[in-house]
Amino acid sequence: MENAVGTDQRLDKLTEMLKDGQISAKDFERARDKLSTKKTGHWYDNRFTAFLLLIFLPPIGLYAVLRNSNYRTLTKALLISFIGLFYFQVYLTGQENTAIAVAAGYKNYSEHQEAQELGINSPKDYYTHKEQERLEAEKVAEEARRLKAIAVTAGFVDYDSYTEAKALGIHTGKAYKAHLNKVKAEYRQAAELNKDRGGQAYYYCKQYVEQNLSSPSTADFPFGDRAQQYKNQTYRASSYVDSQNGFGATIRSNWNCNIQYTGGDENSSENWKLVNLEFQ
Repeated sequence: MENAVGTDQRLDKLTEMLKDGQISAKDFERARDKLSTKKTGHWYDNRFTAFLLLIFLPPIGLYAVLRNSNYRTLTKALLISFIGLFYFQVYLTGQENTAIAVAAGYKNYSEHQEAQELGINSPKDYYTHKEQERLEAEKVAEEARRLKAIAVTAGFVDYDSYTEAKALGIHTGKAYKAHLNKVKAEYRQAAELNKDRGGQAYYYCKQYVEQNLSSPSTADFPFGDRAQQYKNQTYRASSYVDSQNGFGATIRSNWNCNIQYTGGDENSSENWKLVNLEFQ
């Protein structure tokens, strides 16, 4: 409220200065427009916003320019006239292009333009070409429906599955589904066999090493070691352990361990078989 009162006071001061001849009418109008903007702060008082809207969204832009207090009346008239002439020219160009296309025997300008891009010079040839395209598309769609019907009748989901099954010598959808399930199971089995379980293998090797120490509770292994797989789920680990002997002295023992994963829960010791353990 105080800002509004202050603006009104400054506006009255400007009016008095205009009457006394201290400022020109041009300067008065410019200063008044600035005060009006500060007073209202409406979105349409931003010149840049109003101009962009006039170009890209003419209805909203027209409203913004007319309401904008920073544009002079002459500027508003010029902007609106320019944009109006621009869109009127676009409209006339569109009408002219349509008229040319229709006169040439086409339904609209888009078809005329497409014919030119295809290198077709007559409407008759163009529409013959489009009809051939339509018939070819219908033929392809009809063939696809026919092939799918054959596949579905044989118990397959689609024709691609049907052709793949035929290539494999499989003749029914049920047999093909069983084949897919078998392939998936084999893939999972292969992935399971190829999984690296070096960390678990090293852990169980350490357990076997501890079983052969005089004082297993004092065993101290190096941190971060793991076993290396050298054939299907058979691992080799080589490391050392510090532990106390029967006399209480700490000694270091080097060891080599070969261990095999036999399947099942890899976190169960029952599924790990010691192949060989050597101390040096």
